[in-house]
Amino acid sequence: MSDYIIPISVALIALIGTLVGIYYGHRKWRVDRDSARSKQYLADRQATYKDVWDRVEQLNVDGRITEISSDVFSDRLTELNALMLKAAIYIEDADRSLVNEYISAARSFHQAVRASSSEDAHSALGETVAMPTEVLDREMAIRETRDDALRHRETLVERVRTVLAGKD
Repeated sequence: MSDYIIPISVALIALIGTLVGIYYGHRKWRVDRDSARSKQYLADRQATYKDVWDRVEQLNVDGRITEISSDVFSDRLTELNALMLKAAIYIEDADRSLVNEYISAARSFHQAVRASSSEDAHSALGETVAMPTEVLDREMAIRETRDDALRHRETLVERVRTVLAGKD
């Protein structure tokens, strides 16, 4: 009987070692697979945020260069919102709201400048440069709308940077 104990013990130890190896191998495979999925999701999410940012900022730049009619603006905003809805698994609700707030604030700024009689303001808007201080001092509506647009823009920029850096 004692002749069988050693071979059986060795076989059991080998079996246990094999089972432990299979368990850890399977676990590592699952972690690697999930990691690859996470990396792909993060890459897709970053690409989506970058695409949204590019479209939002292009709409802002276009609005500074030339007046965008209400119909065209509405169409472009609808396209942007459709993109964000289709990419809802990547974009958080608060960020969609932030995008719309920024676009609305930028449009209000563009309209305030165009409604003013200041040639300096019109020129700065079309050249997409910073609004001259003397214009801001004279035109309270331009200052307020500019400050609101810049506040929304900075919040959106920080949010997009956070996502692109993979910190969210």
